[in-house]
Amino acid sequence: MSGALSIFGNRITAFTTEAKAELAGLMRVGQVTTATSSTIFESTDLIGQDDDAFNGWYVSVLQADNAAPEGELKPMSDYESATGKVTHTAFTQLRRRRLVAQLRRRRLVTQLRRRWLVAQLRRRPRGQC
Repeated sequence: MSGALSIFGNRITAFTTEAKAELAGLMRVGQVTTATSSTIFESTDLIGQDDDAFNGWYVSVLQADNAAPEGELKPMSDYESATGKVTHTAFTQLRRRRLVAQLRRRRLVTQLRRRWLVAQLRRRPRGQC
């Protein structure tokens, strides 16, 4: 899994512990270990959350050897903790090898920007805008 996170490595390691905890509430990244159809995959990196913890989130394929479904974003309908199984709307193509998936809230970028701006404002001395 370290290879999958290496695309974020430099940025994530610079975060404070508090920021990392907030980020964990916004997204998860995992190497796909099994893809049984274009609507279901499993990732051992995603095992261990509560069942249905990510229902209503979205799944995005971060890496697929520069081919479909890389970059696609689909809504999730189910998550099973014991296996890391994710059920989602169908991707355009089923790829079984070397996939890296990201589970995230729909407005991840907006939420990250907002949290970054709030953190910047908190660092300023009083009286400065």
